[in-house]
Amino acid sequence: MLRHKNNWGRLRIFAVIFWGILLGLTSVQAQQVYVLNGHALYEEPFFDSAFIAENHIKQVTARVSYKDDNRPVKRLRTYWQFEYDQQGTFIRENKILDRGSWLDSLNVALKFNKVNQIVHRRERNSFGIHYYAFEYNAEGLPFREVYSRPAVMELDSRSVFFNYQQFGDTILKKIHVNKLELPFKEELFKYNDLGNPVEYTEKRHITGLTEHRFWKYNEQDQLVELTIEKYKPTSKTTVYRYIYNDSGRLEVENIFENEEQTEHNEFVYKNGMLDAFLSRDEVTHRITIIEFAYEYY
Repeated sequence: MLRHKNNWGRLRIFAVIFWGILLGLTSVQAQQVYVLNGHALYEEPFFDSAFIAENHIKQVTARVSYKDDNRPVKRLRTYWQFEYDQQGTFIRENKILDRGSWLDSLNVALKFNKVNQIVHRRERNSFGIHYYAFEYNAEGLPFREVYSRPAVMELDSRSVFFNYQQFGDTILKKIHVNKLELPFKEELFKYNDLGNPVEYTEKRHITGLTEHRFWKYNEQDQLVELTIEKYKPTSKTTVYRYIYNDSGRLEVENIFENEEQTEHNEFVYKNGMLDAFLSRDEVTHRITIIEFAYEYY
């Protein structure tokens, strides 16, 4: 896949950055909540790996309630469970989702190799069971992904291969290739000198540009704004803005869609740990309340 051996050292550095961001291992996050992917607590790996490891956290359980205008707080049957190994790596997610008249569920299990790379991912949801397998090149970057879904009468399966092109020390292009060896999608990653993402572009060869992301940081290298521009199937711009207290802990997340604020989220801490998350829907005025409990190694 990669032909120029003199690029291997730099590509190994890109591999460290790539997986650090995916698993929550980068230096951007000095506090518990992981926000590099936007929408705090709703995007993997949910919490910062270093924080989880330093505090010997094994499992985080979240209970969900909500409050509407002029109504008492209502506890839902919804709960989340996030599990981490002793290195702080996210390994399992279990969710029960209250849909009103029925309960839905989501189960995710991850398996890693000796160098902390994902090799298997298993998801079970209302659509069935989904399997993902990953293989890596000599530089530690993924070069093949296999997806399969057992169906009633057939096995839905596909393989995707990845090639890479490097531009200087801070830009990496990831090219998706199908089983016919034809490229169908490109991803462009740009990082700053600290290894933090600053720009991401996704482009499909048939439909064109589909997504563009921009990250901004403060002087303490904390994320203060993430902009996500999506062009397919319709154009939409989502902006996440973050506010920290004097000690550097995340306090507020404000979310805007097409310049209109849609959510105001606040983080409440107790003894240095996230105790509750309050989210106000700016359209319906509903307040969602998520309370957390911890198990330790």
